Amino acid sequence: MVFNSSQGKFNWKIEKCTGEDKSRMQELLERTMYIDEPLTSTLDDVSKGLYKNETAILDILDQGHSFKAITPEGRIVGAAINLACPFSYETYEPFQEVVDFLAHVSRETKLNSHGLLDLYNLGVDPDFRRQGMAKALAQATLDHAQRTGFTGLKVCATSHYTTAVCRSIGLQVIYTLAYEDYRSKDGRPVFTPPPPHTHLQVLLKRFSEESISKM
Repeated sequence: MVFNSSQGKFNWKIEKCTGEDKSRMQELLERTMYIDEPLTSTLDDVSKGLYKNETAILDILDQGHSFKAITPEGRIVGAAINLACPFSYETYEPFQEVVDFLAHVSRETKLNSHGLLDLYNLGVDPDFRRQGMAKALAQATLDHAQRTGFTGLKVCATSHYTTAVCRSIGLQVIYTLAYEDYRSKDGRPVFTPPPPHTHLQVLLKRFSEESISKM
């Protein structure tokens, strides 16, 4: 456990995830990522239904770098799903449009390299928002990355809110792409998420050798 909170109307704490959390994590993803994540929010209902059947993202938990927010009753109400670089988006994303988009960003930034930890997904149950949970999960991820010898933490933030959270713990925006500017061959924007999600932003914090040695 790395953090406790009794803010708002619920109690919760932050813990490391294990492979045994997969079924409960899937329930959280169905309440968060598959509904209001900016890229998936643009999918039609049929595609969203197919997304729910994809479980590859849950295999990331086996790497041992992810964190969950859990209630005293054992309900997972928030998560930072993290994986070590390098990796292939095709492994975890079921839709080619999303794979192509994220791969384009990866080529532009050249940050899918050995040594970095990627905060792949940050989500909080709607009933538990505005309690500092997302920031606590991101901070736990940052601390873990530094403590376990990663050279830095990066985030490909498709959400305006994820960008704000990651900036609040010291990550810096190093790349920005407006959704309006990423277009298909016929000239139409591929993704049109609702405001305030107007840009994808990549954030990064590299650790100095001195800061790693002090952990």
